Amino acid sequence: MKKKKNKKKSKKKIIIGAAVILVAAGGIRVVGQKNAAENQTPQVPVVTAETGDVEEIVDASGTVGSEEEKTYYSPVNAELKTVSFSQGDVVKKGTKLIEFETENLEKDNQRAELNLKSTRSDIKDTVNKSEKADKKQKDAKAYVQNWKRKLRIKKHMWLL
Repeated sequence: MKKKKNKKKSKKKIIIGAAVILVAAGGIRVVGQKNAAENQTPQVPVVTAETGDVEEIVDASGTVGSEEEKTYYSPVNAELKTVSFSQGDVVKKGTKLIEFETENLEKDNQRAELNLKSTRSDIKDTVNKSEKADKKQKDAKAYVQNWKRKLRIKKHMWLL
């Protein structure tokens, strides 16, 4: 029995030893290949230099604009009556550039003023009606309180 156990142990030792040797050999080979690759000089193609023109074509799209550009918005919503410049014109400070059609604006302004007056009048009327209704309500409460007091007095007299 001891011989069988010894044989099994010696077979295991042989197999383990062989595996260790194979792993070590593989590791050495990988390290050797890595070192060989690092030690190689790179191959670079060599060309003779020549003189000549270099041409480069660039195809691009975009918008060209001025560095000094301003956008103005009208303070009113009206049609333009006159425009006294064209695109690309140089204008000086104080130059009248546009004129608005103001006839409709004046009518709209008068209409708005009339609406404002009417609204103010309606508000005054509503406030007056509210005050009158409030007074009527207070008078009605006082009237009810007075009748309740009179009713209590009469009930008290009947009980006597």
